[in-house]
Amino acid sequence: MRFKNKRKLYQLISKIPRVSPLSMKLMLKWSSKKLERYLNKLKKDGLIEEKNDRFYPTPYQ
Repeated sequence: MRFKNKRKLYQLISKIPRVSPLSMKLMLKWSSKKLERYLNKLKKDGLIEEKNDRFYPTPYQ
């Protein structure tokens, strides 16, 4: 899963409550492979969910 548009990916990550603005700045320098691993970790932790090949922040319980 490669990301063609990193900006949309950052918008998604910024909606996740656990992610701080400082880490967002660091993520801008990340490679897409590293971002992919991070997203998979968030998915495993249940912070985001995947629907129709798109990621969404998991709604609060």
